[in-house]
Amino acid sequence: MKQDDRLGTIPTPRGSAEAGAGLEQRTNLRPPSLPTQLSAPELERIGAEVDPSSPSLERITPASAPSAPARTARRRWFRVVAVGTVSALLVGGVMLGRADAEARSAEEARAQVQTAAADAIRISTRAWRARGATLTAVAAAHTIAAAEATLAATPQAGDAPRAALQAAVAAARSVLAGPDSATDARALAATVAAIAAPRQAAVTAQHGWQVAEDARIAAEKAAAEQAAAQAAAAKAAAEQAAAARTATTKRTTTTRTATSSGGTAAPAAPAPAVSMVGVEYSAATVGAALNAFRASQGLPPMAIVRSAARVQHASEMAASNSIWHSSVRTMWEIVGRVSPVSATAMINAYANSPSHRAVMVGNFSTAYIGAVTYNGMLYTSIQCG
Repeated sequence: MKQDDRLGTIPTPRGSAEAGAGLEQRTNLRPPSLPTQLSAPELERIGAEVDPSSPSLERITPASAPSAPARTARRRWFRVVAVGTVSALLVGGVMLGRADAEARSAEEARAQVQTAAADAIRISTRAWRARGATLTAVAAAHTIAAAEATLAATPQAGDAPRAALQAAVAAARSVLAGPDSATDARALAATVAAIAAPRQAAVTAQHGWQVAEDARIAAEKAAAEQAAAQAAAAKAAAEQAAAARTATTKRTTTTRTATSSGGTAAPAAPAPAVSMVGVEYSAATVGAALNAFRASQGLPPMAIVRSAARVQHASEMAASNSIWHSSVRTMWEIVGRVSPVSATAMINAYANSPSHRAVMVGNFSTAYIGAVTYNGMLYTSIQCG
């Protein structure tokens, strides 16, 4: 048997000649190497531990020992497995790290979305509150303006109701002009709401005064009309008596003349009619337009009366192609003319004149109206009392 130089010679165990002879036959044997063994074990220890008389040693032959290519292949296989395992661990670690990074990114994105949503809600809430405060301020300004108009329209409401309304308006104006009016909408709304009660009280007091005044004027008018009727009746009776006396005198004279002359008496000439320029226009139509204007100002309507004297004055203005006030006036009077003919246009023209407007919104209960049309123009004369 040829000796393998790479294996060397296994030393003979001490104290046994037979063992030495047996070892002569196993000089070329080498213990099999484990796949994980990097270097051959010490032969001294192997020789000391092997029993040369063991029958199993007889069966160990060089053919049963692993060859060098097999050991190399095993080593390569373990290396491949080791490298694959390490690579798998590295790839798994990289993938786990990437997954953790993606999870953190997703969590950060979620947090950013939640923060943005919260910011949007806060901004929307602030905008809503600012809009609500603005709307409250606008409503407060309208309420204050309406209350001031009520003060102007209730001059006879009495000192106490008017003073209460003025105080409520002043308080609301103070809050509206304050630095907190843009944010404290509740305080502003509460202050403005306090105007309602004194305003209603002023309107009620003014209405009571107006009712009493209307009753007084109606009573005075009724008394005046009764006195005028009585005077007219007395005058008519006197005129009738005078006419009767005149007729009697004329008949007597005529009879005497006819008797003396033998002729027939001529009929008396009729009295001349009063001349009138233009065509009379409906006083009721003009009065309806006047009361519509008063209603738009929150005022009660006036009684409309057609006045023959006002018609005569309107005709005189039409004849002279000009306007002027009556020479004898016992009440407030407004006169005017418009073209084309329109009662609404006439009232609007009065409303655009401060002095005429003051009469139309005055505390009057009756309007005496006369109107005529002439050459495409409407002439009116109105007295209020």
